[in-house]
Amino acid sequence: MGYFQRGGSVDGTAIVQLDFKTNQVSDLLKGMVVRDFDGGVVSGVSYSSRDPLNRMLQTFAIDLSSNPGIQALLAQMRGNDVAIRYTIDRGPEREPEHGSARGTVLGIERAVTGATVVNLVDEGEVSPVDLATIDSVQVLTPRIAGALHEALDLIASTKREEDNTVSVAFSGNGRRRVQVGYLLESPIWKTSYRLLVGEQDEHLLQGWGIVENTTEEDWRDVRLTLVSGQPISFRMELYEPHYVQRPASC
Repeated sequence: MGYFQRGGSVDGTAIVQLDFKTNQVSDLLKGMVVRDFDGGVVSGVSYSSRDPLNRMLQTFAIDLSSNPGIQALLAQMRGNDVAIRYTIDRGPEREPEHGSARGTVLGIERAVTGATVVNLVDEGEVSPVDLATIDSVQVLTPRIAGALHEALDLIASTKREEDNTVSVAFSGNGRRRVQVGYLLESPIWKTSYRLLVGEQDEHLLQGWGIVENTTEEDWRDVRLTLVSGQPISFRMELYEPHYVQRPASC
């Protein structure tokens, strides 16, 4: 872990905004220390929260939280209209049979032949389609199709590394000094030594501290203190950042 501390000044009532990756906010909130000197007060810290992905996916008309397959998706579409394209294998000596079917999903069952089929209703006629032959399914009910696209968009946006703005509000009069400190996951700093043997009794021992800046800003005009919480052996990869695996609490 790395402790980062920022200092500056504000005038009167002010809001200071800091940008972090969404996966850093949890560590940030656990160890954040905010101070308003010279008679001011810290009136609040705000950020945009988000429910767990699975919880949000369960609110859609099509639930994708369990990574469902085609059978599970069709089971959720009972009562809605779909168009299905299928291909039936007719053996090595005959061309495969291509076809399509559309209708309202009645349900899924295991037929007497042992195949799992989805039953479609169209103008009072029930037609079974073997799930093993399905090439594609088009959702024709606009509400269900829209819910499917929205759920997929949510999954895609959650997978991306999004920024989250944390706002710190300071209240007071006049110009004042303020300070914000927080903890973030940081790679372990490493050491490397060189011994230069002189011709007589004078030798030179060099010790290098290797520190990776994995933040998105340059470290300029900063003070850096290195503290190691565990011994690090010389036998390690110096180029690649190293992280300590931390247990997750329930």
